[in-house]
Amino acid sequence: MKKRLCFVLAAVFVFMLANTAVYADNDIKKISCGEDFVLILKTNGDLYSFGKNDRGQLGTGDEVDYDTPVKIMSNINDISCGYKHSLVLNKDKKLYGFGDNSLYQLGIANSDSQRKPVEIMTDVEECRAAGFHSFALKKNGNLYGFGNNLFSQLAFSARTEYKKPLLIMQNVSKIESGFITSVIKKSDGSFFVFGKESTKKFIDNKPIRLEKDILDATINQNDDLYFIDKSKSLYKMSKNNKADTLSFHKKDLLAKNISLGESSIYQELNLNLKNELSTKSIYQALASSLNKDYTWLRYKELIDFDKPDHKKSAEREKIFDFLKKEMKSHRYKKEDKLIAITFDDGPSTYTDSLLNDLNRYKARASFFVLGKNAKAYPDALKKIVCSGHEIANHSFSHPNLARYSNNNVLSQIDTTDNIVHQYTGENISLFRPPYGSYNKNTLSLLKNRKKAVIMWSVDTLDWKHKNATYVKNYILNHAKDGDIVLLHDIHKTTVDGFKQALPILIDRGFKLVTVSELMDLRSINKEYGNVYFKLK
Repeated sequence: MKKRLCFVLAAVFVFMLANTAVYADNDIKKISCGEDFVLILKTNGDLYSFGKNDRGQLGTGDEVDYDTPVKIMSNINDISCGYKHSLVLNKDKKLYGFGDNSLYQLGIANSDSQRKPVEIMTDVEECRAAGFHSFALKKNGNLYGFGNNLFSQLAFSARTEYKKPLLIMQNVSKIESGFITSVIKKSDGSFFVFGKESTKKFIDNKPIRLEKDILDATINQNDDLYFIDKSKSLYKMSKNNKADTLSFHKKDLLAKNISLGESSIYQELNLNLKNELSTKSIYQALASSLNKDYTWLRYKELIDFDKPDHKKSAEREKIFDFLKKEMKSHRYKKEDKLIAITFDDGPSTYTDSLLNDLNRYKARASFFVLGKNAKAYPDALKKIVCSGHEIANHSFSHPNLARYSNNNVLSQIDTTDNIVHQYTGENISLFRPPYGSYNKNTLSLLKNRKKAVIMWSVDTLDWKHKNATYVKNYILNHAKDGDIVLLHDIHKTTVDGFKQALPILIDRGFKLVTVSELMDLRSINKEYGNVYFKLK
């Protein structure tokens, strides 16, 4: 799924930049996308890369970003991109890797980033780079894995990093990897899944066999499983765990009577987009890739209305609106362990990195922005909205509104509202007063402007301590169900500390949602002019 979905979506990207594209469709064998970079494999075996290169993920030998494709290797047979690392398999069956190796996702004991391709293994038939781990399948059917195993994504018992390739399973004929979940096919036709899935913390420390009537199965980067059964019907899998197997109810029928071939499942999933490049199918393709770290690269060109070299069009507005709507759908129940993480005073230079980690863990947050910073970082506003997070108002310049005249208070509110609407089309319904300072007159004005006032139940005092370890520990020691946690994304120490706490919060069963999502799930009415501290 990954290779076809990346090809199709990247083809849309190239299609939109047609005036500068140098490749014809029949000249491209495969395109693979990372978080913010792209590899292009041509039919003659030449490999090109472009995009961000902060971890050497382009394999160019430096850390310089490239706006246009640059040739890096020849004689290549297959490619695969992870979050910020790349795997390349040449025609002599030698596996190379380059890019981020902080979690040993390149199978090299030295955790430093590799700016140039380094040899990992030989006699490799197939390779897959996932989020922060990798797979290599040899011709004899032996499947090897290396890198991060925090969520059992390598099916090993210890939830840690594996510095070198280790054998996972024998007699494997196929592997498809999502971000943290994988599905494999054995030579006897049976399918197994391992890693992490949505209905519980971890899949067991060993591959679990799927039901017997499956003829073909795959997984996308959102860790959604799809399969074709004996009736030649294509389904999206719905999970219902049993003791010794994963039982999938065939509720989501996608297609009937499909022709089975090597790539049939991919072709069926992308049929409309591949054949028509229709508006509807572009929507579907973009929506299916949401909550993945490299999504921003793919649809950024669609929504850059404010740049002089991009004409504002009704088509782009429709796509932007569709993405926002898709990402606002509820994913949890009111009985879940819910928490609202909020960030004040941004956006800032650290917000983009913060969003990448939130999106990687499929967590959502609310951003109470200052108008002056929103104006300075319009791309961050768009990424916040299109990633499913919430934008709220925190005034324009952070004054104490309790000491301001009515006109000045309204100016602080309205100016920020207008800036956010200009860049995102969003109408803001939440407000947090600077310093948490307000009076009856402030509340009356906010009611007039149709704003609910959101305070907090956990104050990390991150602005005071400016220590990442302190921020991490405070969040983990104080966060409870229904809490609203106050943080500030203008401080690097805050962002770093939250990033460290995030996977632990997820592991503890917390579902990170926006303030509005938490209110809706808990059936709490959003009354304008009212003040909210905790949402139980």
